[in-house]
Amino acid sequence: MKLIKKASFLSDRIEKLLQKDSSKVPAEVRERAQLIIAELRENIPSRNGEQLRQGLEELRRFQKGHFPKARKTASRGILEFVGLALVVSLFLRTFVVVAFTIPTSSMDPALAPGDVLLVWKSAYAVNIPFTGWRLLKVRNPRRWEVVVFSTKGLPVEKKEQNEPYVKRVVGLPGEEIEIENGQIYVNGRLAMKPKALQEIAYVGKSLPAFGGAQKIKVPSGMYFVLGDNTYNSQDSRFWGFLPEKNIRGHAFLVFFPWNRRHSI
Repeated sequence: MKLIKKASFLSDRIEKLLQKDSSKVPAEVRERAQLIIAELRENIPSRNGEQLRQGLEELRRFQKGHFPKARKTASRGILEFVGLALVVSLFLRTFVVVAFTIPTSSMDPALAPGDVLLVWKSAYAVNIPFTGWRLLKVRNPRRWEVVVFSTKGLPVEKKEQNEPYVKRVVGLPGEEIEIENGQIYVNGRLAMKPKALQEIAYVGKSLPAFGGAQKIKVPSGMYFVLGDNTYNSQDSRFWGFLPEKNIRGHAFLVFFPWNRRHSI
């Protein structure tokens, strides 16, 4: 069976090479190669092992003499394809889109535990993996966008240090933020929530991370983020402002389960 696969693969390959670069091969040599291919194909149904081996050996000598750069086995072709697929997958996961699974109920009801999100990693900047460096800044996060970020350097529980979090941006750099009666006030004015968030009531709990202050001002390069389920969310109220450098991407779609698919 293996011999038959090799015979089929090599005869098809030589035939394609002859069609593509026939000018490189003298006419009499090309005719001989075509004759060998025809004989190989005739012997494949009968599975004549000796004749298949002889034809294969002659085709290999022909390929080595006239198309040395095209010598490639079927297994090598598969390995190269798999290698390319891995490189493309790594590139996409590093710079384009990655899946993220919601671990807790802190973002209910918009995002439930087990929801699989698609996160656009280069929405705000192109980050260099494992370095914390930014190759290129694209744009700033906007209010009400859901971001995935690293907790590195944040005063979160020890078991969650360096783990990714997902929260919603409510306060931008330079803004004064206040949470009152379930609403977000920015610089003294009510921040109008998108239609999908109208039923969500945010709870301030006197902002423990800020000494129980009612209002806080977001420093430059920082963001104030909340979980939609503020009764059960460890967010900026408890550990403070989110540094822009910690943000890893913009969550834009609930991809799975299928019955919960929706844009965020």
